[in-house]
Amino acid sequence: MGKPYSLDLRKRVVAAIESGMSRNQAAKQFGVAISTAIGWIKRVDETGSVEPSQIGGYKPKAIRARTRSGYRSGSRTAISPYAVSLPSSPGAV
Repeated sequence: MGKPYSLDLRKRVVAAIESGMSRNQAAKQFGVAISTAIGWIKRVDETGSVEPSQIGGYKPKAIRARTRSGYRSGSRTAISPYAVSLPSSPGAV
């Protein structure tokens, strides 16, 4: 996994774009991809900063309420894919 670009470079690219240079021109001038320059501007709009987010670390898994295999949040009761729910009739016992 690579290291993020320096904060100085990020700030210079964003400053160039905010001063009127196109994203394409700024990316070429500073030697970064156009999508990178666009992403940095988007990050500034959303967070107000060009600092990179955390790389690596622990992220707990999201637990889904029901998975494809039929397990339900912690329960070990499997649901058969062939199970059919029949309407109950008033005379059936």
